[in-house]
Amino acid sequence: MFRKALLFGFVAGLATSSPALARENPPGEFQIFGVGGLQCSDYLLAVENERAAWIQSGHPRQGGEALYPAYIGYLQYMAGALTLTSFSVNKSFSVTIDTAMDVAENYCRAHPARQYIESVMSVTNPST
Repeated sequence: MFRKALLFGFVAGLATSSPALARENPPGEFQIFGVGGLQCSDYLLAVENERAAWIQSGHPRQGGEALYPAYIGYLQYMAGALTLTSFSVNKSFSVTIDTAMDVAENYCRAHPARQYIESVMSVTNPST
């Protein structure tokens, strides 16, 4: 595990120190990768398709599981955000991935035109 962390730190150090790979963002701005840049309305569509996939499967849903490919992407994005936030601020979350996804869904229902990352931030940093 230590080797993986060391390798991650080395690669991250290279990425942030190489002018070709990284540049400084203006204050308050950051680059968004993956599904985080999609609108909440896209996430809500994935939620509905995920629910339909479970109904069609005829199997009871287990916590943290997903069937619909687009929803899996959102679920993995949330899991990564929770992990990275926990690692970077040395803080554990007392939330399950299912609860986090529910919080994101509620945020997106209230703000469908915003980006999915904003719903993730409502979980990882609820004071914002």
